[in-house]
Amino acid sequence: MRCSFAITSAIPIAQIRSSVHRDVAVLHNRVMFFDDDEDGWVDPATEVLQEDHFYPFGMRMAGTNSVGSPTVPNNYLFTGKEAQDELGIGWIDFGARMYDASVGRWGGVDALAENYSAWSPYNYVMGNPIIFIDPDGNSVIEGDLYNENGKKIGTDNKRDGRNFIVTDKKELKRLKNLKKSQGGDFAVVSDASKVKSVVELPEASVRKEMGKAVDRSNSKNTNRTDQFKGDDDEGGFHEEGGVYGPDYKGNMQVIHAKPGAKTEPGTGVIATVIPDNPADPANAPLILKQGSFHVHPKGTRSPGANTIGGQTKSFNQNPTNPLDFTEASNYPGNSYVLGAKGTVTVINGSRVLATFPLKKFIEIK
Repeated sequence: MRCSFAITSAIPIAQIRSSVHRDVAVLHNRVMFFDDDEDGWVDPATEVLQEDHFYPFGMRMAGTNSVGSPTVPNNYLFTGKEAQDELGIGWIDFGARMYDASVGRWGGVDALAENYSAWSPYNYVMGNPIIFIDPDGNSVIEGDLYNENGKKIGTDNKRDGRNFIVTDKKELKRLKNLKKSQGGDFAVVSDASKVKSVVELPEASVRKEMGKAVDRSNSKNTNRTDQFKGDDDEGGFHEEGGVYGPDYKGNMQVIHAKPGAKTEPGTGVIATVIPDNPADPANAPLILKQGSFHVHPKGTRSPGANTIGGQTKSFNQNPTNPLDFTEASNYPGNSYVLGAKGTVTVINGSRVLATFPLKKFIEIK
């Protein structure tokens, strides 16, 4: 449990949970405690298991940390990541990279360095741990603006993880001029959600699940033994899909659909899937359905080697009118047509709102 002070006397648990940090010199404090007698108070002599204090970039403050007895020290400290004490290096394992909090730098080059050319490839959260976070060493989480080609064109420097596509040409030009006047890699705005014509993307966890549906569509499913078993013995010839929305706690959830049947392109038969037909209904969470998604397969059929003439046949990667729009009109939010060859189309009812590169759609945080 985080708190904003050292616990030197008995204190109510509610005060720990509601405390607000007031000392700008210290960013992150963590206290592990156990209310052993269940009286609603924490006694530092017997119920505080471990107390840690950190500088903004994650280095522990000497002389302010304590470990109770008898307990095994908790090594999951700064931002909940595991401190590596082997060989005395003192690095922190973020997953994608190791981090050295004593200097505020990564131990390896940023795999996405081209997106942050104004900063060192070893920088941690662009030198600003007060505003930004980096959950795994791959990318800073902030409110970002992208054009329909997937290029980042702006940010509001808010660590809310919200991402938006800008579709209006005049607004794109305004942001380009703003970037030029500010002298950075992209325009900095006060609130990304207030930029004209933006289309907000689903949160990263939802898009990750959509990516899994694309992977299943690209793979054969006849040899599967789970709820996604189907009749596509090649891969790339069936649709996958699902619905998404918040559960009763407000957490976004995805319910994957039963896979569609294998279909041959160019035969007049449309490949389909029913997004609201759960693959595993017994374990599907109860959600308020906000929108749907489905994959248009990438499989192709070429004329035979001995065939004179003929055309290569493939699946349409764009929304099928009126089928996809009719399905999307069942939900209050946006729905997504995931063209497995590389393009996502965002639709709402009968309208196309935006298009976006599939790879970028899945990857951005």
